[in-house]
Amino acid sequence: MVGLYAFVLAGTLFHAASNVWQKQLLNQGAHPRYVTVVWMAGASLIGFTGSFLLHGIPQITSGTWYLLFLTAAILNTFIMHFDVKSRKLEDVSVVAPISSIAPLVSVPIAIVLLGEWTTFWGFLGILAVVPGLYLIGLSGKVMPLPAGLERALPESWSKPVGRWIGPWLRLAASRGGRG
Repeated sequence: MVGLYAFVLAGTLFHAASNVWQKQLLNQGAHPRYVTVVWMAGASLIGFTGSFLLHGIPQITSGTWYLLFLTAAILNTFIMHFDVKSRKLEDVSVVAPISSIAPLVSVPIAIVLLGEWTTFWGFLGILAVVPGLYLIGLSGKVMPLPAGLERALPESWSKPVGRWIGPWLRLAASRGGRG
């Protein structure tokens, strides 16, 4: 069990560092597709090597494994491409937290498709992501309210409403946040 936690911690640290490394490559002029291909190839090489070292070469007997492999490869390539492209357009501090909602989406899908359930603490941790993203968004620059909303609100409400919906306004205005 300790080994599992070590892998999860190492993966978390590597993922966090990769966000910054990718942004550095993009800032140095690397094309987003180049960064995507290098990252996907590197992750595949490390993942397969580690898996083979730990578990040996798998004995695949199912005739449909190639379809699952191709589907995962294509979907992950698109996801990574848009992730890298958004980093090129925006600060990592804006884009990376948006990527953190994956567990929030994955768990309901796993419940429906796989019949898996997480613990109470697992749900609590996943639900903590949402206010965490919101709090990160509160620390950004103040965005002006849309003109129609500003006209509709009493003047004394404009500033507090702008503050509380500010994270969503910044996300809507962010080229990288929209992908």
